[in-house]
This record gives sequence, C-alpha cells and structure tokens, in this order.
Amino acid sequence: MSNWFYADQTQQRRGPVTDEQIRIAFQQNQISENNLVWTEGMAGWQTLASVAGQLGITLAAGPPPMPFGANGPGQQNNSGYPNQPVYQNANGVVLMKSSGGTSGCLIAIIVGALAVVVFSILAAIALPAYQDYTVRARLTNAMYQTKSQRIMVDEFYQSNQRCPETSDMQFVSATNGRGPDPVQSRVMDNLPDGSCAMVLTFTPSAVPNGELNTLTLIRNTDGKWRFETTIPPKYLPTAMRKSSDLN
Repeated sequence: MSNWFYADQTQQRRGPVTDEQIRIAFQQNQISENNLVWTEGMAGWQTLASVAGQLGITLAAGPPPMPFGANGPGQQNNSGYPNQPVYQNANGVVLMKSSGGTSGCLIAIIVGALAVVVFSILAAIALPAYQDYTVRARLTNAMYQTKSQRIMVDEFYQSNQRCPETSDMQFVSATNGRGPDPVQSRVMDNLPDGSCAMVLTFTPSAVPNGELNTLTLIRNTDGKWRFETTIPPKYLPTAMRKSSDLN
C-alpha cells in the first residue's frame, strides 16, 4: 500500500494518505478526477483520472461531444459568448453555432421599407410647399412688371384726365420673354366712380386652383392704388397678404 499526496480543492497539499483514503475522498466529492495526486515513483504530479486504475477508482464514462444545439447537463459555455450554443469537436475545440437571429437581407428589406415611408412623408410635406412657392414667384414677377404699367396709367390720366383704354397701353409680358407668360390677358377698364382698373387674368396652370383667376389693380381718383383678386391668399406675395393697398 502506497502513501499518496494530493492537492485539495483549495490547492493545498494533503498527505500522506492511503489508497483507501484517496478512494473515500473521491466518493465523498472532496476531490475530483481533476485533482492532482502524487506518490513515490511518479515523475511528477498527475491528475487523479490518469492513475484511477492504479487506485482502484472507476470513473464514469463521459458523454460524447455535444452536437449543435444547447449545452448539455453540467456543461458551461466558456467561449466568451454566453448566449451562443456550443459543442466540442473530437479535439476538444469549442465551436459555436450561429443563433437563428434576423438575417442581413431581412434587415436590409426593413430598413429600405422604412426609408420609403419616411421619403413619402417628406415628399407629401415638401412638394405642396414647393408648388406654393413657385406660384408665389410667378405672381411676384407679374406684380413687379405692373409697377411700370401703373406709372404709365398715372401719366396718361394726368395728361388726358381719363383712364386709358387697353389700346392706349403697351403691355409687357410678365416674363420678359423667359418662359410662358402666366398672365392670359391684360385689360384696362373705367369704373363708374372714375377709378381706373387694370384687370390681369392668369392662366389655370399659373394658379392651380381649377379656375381662371383675376387680379384687378385699381387706381383711385386720389391716385392711390389697391387691388382685388380671386386668387387664394396663400399664393399672394407676403405684402399683398397683409394689405390690399399697393405702393
């Protein structure tokens, strides 16, 4: 009977003890097959498992390597990825199986669908605002052209003491030859109270509210100008939305 030494669970050396004491400590789970043991004649410390036969200890046969799936009983995932199922191959190398998460293609489809929704919302907001802006730009340009025409009306009235007729005026296109003229017609009229009226009729495409729109510039008998219009206020230049008086 040999005298044995062993390292306990705290890595403290114990012994000398007999073969029987080693077996009892193993059966009572005081030591395991991985604890180091040594006796005279051994070149160095070895695991209990490597000399179990010499000590008369029968070790339970271990299970085969785990397949892809979950960890087996008592097997911990020490791979550094605790949420990934693991198994060991024949060489003891830890391998991981990819979890069945969302694929990259599905993520790309979801992101693309969200982008389309966001773009549609932005377009629904931006396009009407841009259309309103282009209509206001046409009207602002047309009103700019009427400044010189109102001066012509003032001068004609002072010289002739009456309002000019359409044939007396030399109207200029509101675009100066750049693109289609938003004004379909320009007509002079003499109102019953002696005021002069310049009636501008805009094409339906220039002011998109489904009908012909008129902008009437009125010269009062005191020489001051004002306007009346069927054009929705949101299309008018800022100054005209605040007051019907013209400078």
